[in-house]
Amino acid sequence: MNSREIDVYKRIWLISGIVIEANTFTPLKNLSVLAFDFDGLLGDDCLGEGFTDEEGRYCIIFTWDDHKHLLPFQPDVYVKVYSEYGSLLKDTRNEVTRTMLYRKTIDIEINMNNEGALCLPIDYFLEMAS
Repeated sequence: MNSREIDVYKRIWLISGIVIEANTFTPLKNLSVLAFDFDGLLGDDCLGEGFTDEEGRYCIIFTWDDHKHLLPFQPDVYVKVYSEYGSLLKDTRNEVTRTMLYRKTIDIEINMNNEGALCLPIDYFLEMAS
């Protein structure tokens, strides 16, 4: 193996961003954010998961070593956001980032009035208001 081949197996990708409520711009915390490699008819592969912190920020890191059997080239990525109770709040599959380079910021706005509001307990909204 030459040094170029070794470098291929050390690739690290990073997806990060912030998740906010679309109307109030309030950061949404304790949400699960999953990154996927879009493969179309072949089925999409999960690349990793991150969780939003107090400021709504998340970070997902994955490596070539973890996915070299899935990623012959740069991945085509999108994310899904789930509530802390497992309900899907947002799916960016229609906004796939094609041929992602090594770092990508994907900020997400969720309209809690239309997307997932009914599947969150009232305590969640009381906490958001305080």
